[in-house]
Amino acid sequence: MLEFYYGTVNSAKTLTMLAKAHAWKSTGKKVCIVKPAMDTRSEGVSSRVGLSCDADIVLKASESLCDYAETFNASDVVLVDEVQFLTRSQILDLRKLTVGLLDKTTKAVPVQCYGLRTLSDGTLWDSISVLMAQADDMHEVSTVCAYCSDRAVFSKSVSQGEAGVSLSWDGFIPVCAYHFLHD
Repeated sequence: MLEFYYGTVNSAKTLTMLAKAHAWKSTGKKVCIVKPAMDTRSEGVSSRVGLSCDADIVLKASESLCDYAETFNASDVVLVDEVQFLTRSQILDLRKLTVGLLDKTTKAVPVQCYGLRTLSDGTLWDSISVLMAQADDMHEVSTVCAYCSDRAVFSKSVSQGEAGVSLSWDGFIPVCAYHFLHD
């Protein structure tokens, strides 16, 4: 099974992933945590509330998931953080991993991906369009707009001194459709 958990910035996607990792591990399962090398905010996988863990694989854009077949074969589940930074090819390799066709030696392993659905201009990330087409299930990790109480569906870039706004780590805030389109 290939699952996609998506949300805006500050929607607790990584926290959700870390909770899922804990749940799998508490039942004696082997969890493989993958993070793209492009995510340089921390060495491991880190949530905004301070929980973190080491990544088993820090995947470069030039690497194939086939390079890690042995690690995947020793795992019961693969969890991918910041999936939007993977390449289209790596997303397709995740799909192959879920059905045991990554290479001739890999078993089928469920994969749960966590990341942003859209860029700050409201369009899909290139890799996410492939993931959404391939995913068996998609789950929104929701949060509220930084300006009102509506459900946030976009991540908007804001300047440091903007009134009434608490910035995330990277200068983006979660916003509803109205505040995304409103200047």
